[in-house]
Amino acid sequence: METDFDLDLSGVNVTHNSSSKEAFSMHSLLDSQKRHVELLSHLASYSELLVAVTGYEGAGKSFIANNLAAQREAPDETLLLTASVMLGMPSILSSIAAHWDMPAIHDDGAQAREAIRNEAIDRSEAGGNLLLIIDQADQLDAENLNDIAHFALLAPQAISVILFGAPGYESHFRNSPAQAPVHVLAVEPLSDSEIAALMASVFGDGEVCPFGDKELADIMMDSGCLPGPALRQGEQILSSATRAVSSSPAGGFPVRNILAIAGVVTAIAMVFIYQWGASSTDDELSPEIQAQFDSAKDFNYPGASVEPQAQPEADSSDTLALPDRAVVEAESRVAASSDVTALSGSDIQPEGRVVSGAPESVPDTGSDATPVSRAEVQPVEATAEPMNTSSEPVKIGTSSYTPDEQALLASESGYIVQLLGSHSSSGAETFRNQWQSQITGSLYRYQTTYKGKDWFVVVSGVYSSRAEARAAVNAMPASLRKQSPWVRPLGDVQKVIR
Repeated sequence: METDFDLDLSGVNVTHNSSSKEAFSMHSLLDSQKRHVELLSHLASYSELLVAVTGYEGAGKSFIANNLAAQREAPDETLLLTASVMLGMPSILSSIAAHWDMPAIHDDGAQAREAIRNEAIDRSEAGGNLLLIIDQADQLDAENLNDIAHFALLAPQAISVILFGAPGYESHFRNSPAQAPVHVLAVEPLSDSEIAALMASVFGDGEVCPFGDKELADIMMDSGCLPGPALRQGEQILSSATRAVSSSPAGGFPVRNILAIAGVVTAIAMVFIYQWGASSTDDELSPEIQAQFDSAKDFNYPGASVEPQAQPEADSSDTLALPDRAVVEAESRVAASSDVTALSGSDIQPEGRVVSGAPESVPDTGSDATPVSRAEVQPVEATAEPMNTSSEPVKIGTSSYTPDEQALLASESGYIVQLLGSHSSSGAETFRNQWQSQITGSLYRYQTTYKGKDWFVVVSGVYSSRAEARAAVNAMPASLRKQSPWVRPLGDVQKVIR
């Protein structure tokens, strides 16, 4: 059966090879893993407790177990066994006897246990202490775990027992008739910085991570910050054909820089061509537009001589460039006439002000057209009102956060537990309705994007500390804990929502 950490540790021989530390040169221990190894080493040397280490598949339990065995000063003081459904107490006693070069033991009788106990006490008086490590202890049944608890009480000063396995097996010790004192250590997912350091150590040169920020974010989300799945995800990304084609050779000019330069040059060329074409079109169409303006009838101000007074409307921001040119030519002809000298530059005001000057110039032209009253001009001013109100929907639509997202953004700090990520909005909502009454804390759903699609995430919280969030995870139903809930800082989620 494979270990929960996807690394080749077959070269480690904890019973015979004294230089087994070199087997872990693939990457060094991360900060949290170092703390676990130091704590377990301390408990093995100075404590009489039975230690149960728990963690989800891929959390690095086997890697920690092998490092714990490798860092022991005397290899003959450490025995590492991998549990299976066939492993029982007779096999454990037989392995210890073979490890100490004792006569073979084939049963779990009182005489066999007494022989192991006497040998352990003799070695302890000489300064030795046996550390028995059993990996994948979740494969053992309740009866075998109870036998191990009894064995741990046989000579607690001389024999230390540490077990590693998936969460759940440690509960058998609490219900065991042996009532052995047990210390439970949970292996948590790695932090974001530890994931980056792991990728740099395994796939890079130890200093530079070969993955970009987006790739690292994908690795963390897909793996739940568990080292085993993270390493498999990183290997898949590096071996994918898409990434191999898009990546540029070392020392060459980056391809994305070349594409960026080409894009800028193309944009400049298109702007130049557009402006040149627009000016040419103006020169060719100006006579036609002029002829249209000469023959056009002004329905607001009847009469040919009053035509220029309607032209300031062309100064509005919605008028095209070609009518502006015609207005300038029309104004130049009007300026040559002494009858319309009242139309000076000061009379032409932007937007609706030109309307007030229009009735004054009508009597000067001698036209038989009746002056336009202010009531007639009123619809022109009214047309500007819908333009002002058109910007209101834009202001209303600026806030698009859901109540759940607003609640997450309202908290200044804290921690949340990510429970689900799905492309289905209805699936996320169904999940939240199903588990809301069974979880400590409120369930929130927020929306983001993942691989170009909508991504709906359900989290619980907000918890004031990481310890409170872990306590909430431990209180969750077993079926939900098996899905690897992810304790994350609230700030990470707020960045994604914004």
